[in-house]
Amino acid sequence: MRFRLAAATALATLLLCGPADLSPAAAAEFCDEPAVADRLPKPPDGCQREMISASGNQRPSMFWAQKSAEEHWKDQVFNKYGERFGRWDFAACPKVDCGPSTLAGFSRCTFSAYPCASKPYVETELTRDEIRELQRLLKKRGYATKVDGLFGANTHEALRRWQRSQKLEDDGLPSRANLQRLRQA
Repeated sequence: MRFRLAAATALATLLLCGPADLSPAAAAEFCDEPAVADRLPKPPDGCQREMISASGNQRPSMFWAQKSAEEHWKDQVFNKYGERFGRWDFAACPKVDCGPSTLAGFSRCTFSAYPCASKPYVETELTRDEIRELQRLLKKRGYATKVDGLFGANTHEALRRWQRSQKLEDDGLPSRANLQRLRQA
């Protein structure tokens, strides 16, 4: 027996996938159409064209099974598209399927959705290698950021905190001037 978390999913589906006059059931069908990816807003500020599905670990409660599946979904999205696309609440056509697992009394959930950008794309003059260097320099100076060559919200905030500590204008932008300042610091 499978359970569907319809309340939040139906609302998000109506808002992101279908026209406003669709019922939750009709909106879910709209999201199941093969061509739905072509109707989503395009990157860099829109949605990716690939639906990401992730199953979580078996957990003794539905709450923890959902948390596990959501974390697995976010991990897959972060690894493939970067942190700008990793927010479940910004995903298009989100689906959550939960049910009993192979262990008695345990549950397992699967999260599926098209990842969408949660922050606007920041144009940068830096290459991906230079962004990695900027992230390494920030990390070396004690600012928490992932060294992946992708400029996202965490790198932006780490750069802003470093700029404030140096009494610089805290724009948090990945520029050659900021990279040079970090190299010299």
